[in-house]
Amino acid sequence: MQTYSFRIEPDQDLREEIQRVVDQHAIDAGVILSGVGSLRRARIRLADAGRFLEAEQDYEIVSLTGTISRNGSHLHLSVSDDQGKTVGGHLSKGCVVRTTAEIVIGVVQGTYRRKPDSRTGYDELVVEE
Repeated sequence: MQTYSFRIEPDQDLREEIQRVVDQHAIDAGVILSGVGSLRRARIRLADAGRFLEAEQDYEIVSLTGTISRNGSHLHLSVSDDQGKTVGGHLSKGCVVRTTAEIVIGVVQGTYRRKPDSRTGYDELVVEE
């Protein structure tokens, strides 16, 4: 498996930088193998898909997972505050790195695309070999 490891620096947008690396390396199908670090600002779309957690606060990244492609990515993030309270949901643009974010991407065979699914109302994963 081809892998890419990189660091996202303070004041950079977590989602935008992950997508920049995906685009730079022309990754058509990949997964987040590891993601740790901290945020100074969080913007996470919550489960009901209509609301966001938006907060200027120090957070630790305790989980980052998802499928990635230059054709569309689906990423989930969990963060914890200084009391250990943890919240998670869809990683959105607007999550700003505080000290660091260390990311490892694994590249897999095939191509990931997102196409509308009438049953869910969302663009869902389609795997092309």
